[in-house]
Amino acid sequence: MIDCGELERAIGYSFVKKEILTRALTHASYTNEHKGFPNNERLEFLGDAVLQYVVTEKLCERFPDADEGVLTRYRSLLVDTERLIYIASQLQIEKYLFLSRGQKLDKKTNGKTLYADAIEALIGALYVDGGSACAKKFITEYIIPFIEDVISGDTKDPKTSLQELTQKLSFGTPEYILEKSAGPDHAKHFEVSVHIQGKKISTGEGNSKQQAEKKAAEQALKEKNWQYIDKKNI
Repeated sequence: MIDCGELERAIGYSFVKKEILTRALTHASYTNEHKGFPNNERLEFLGDAVLQYVVTEKLCERFPDADEGVLTRYRSLLVDTERLIYIASQLQIEKYLFLSRGQKLDKKTNGKTLYADAIEALIGALYVDGGSACAKKFITEYIIPFIEDVISGDTKDPKTSLQELTQKLSFGTPEYILEKSAGPDHAKHFEVSVHIQGKKISTGEGNSKQQAEKKAAEQALKEKNWQYIDKKNI
């Protein structure tokens, strides 16, 4: 069994029910090899909802006059997968995860979305074991401080930037289409294309649909030619 004492000290909370923390750190791939061992998917689902709620509450407090669009953009940047992966790296979450043998060897997936999922599951575990105040404390300490980074500099999500550009050019809203997905459930790889007025502009790949859409939007922003075509002919 993995000793999670160092992780508990890092987050400033000692679990009353250690099995809840163990479940939060158990990837679905591990349960495929160890039947009857609960994985972290339910805690991840709960943690995601708690994270969204607390971040929304904090943003409303911080920006009392901001409209819904601004708050939504700030929230999406604060709970972005890459940010959660960064927090996971700060906590060295990879040391504590229960993974299948194959997953441990999968260098493309390790360090990616499963680490972000583990952070959401950890938030869910904190909520279950210590209550809403405990989960809120973690989010306030590890995620909310990034608000200043989000509002300073060029930190817009590329999907938001692309949509603002297409609407400014009267091209409407970009459409994201899943081109293909491959791999086992615990290590999916996605390819998504972005279309503007029915024309395929660019594609992106990633370990989640969200990540692939983000990459596709980034590429579309680099592609300048479509921006100068008569929108009737695009």
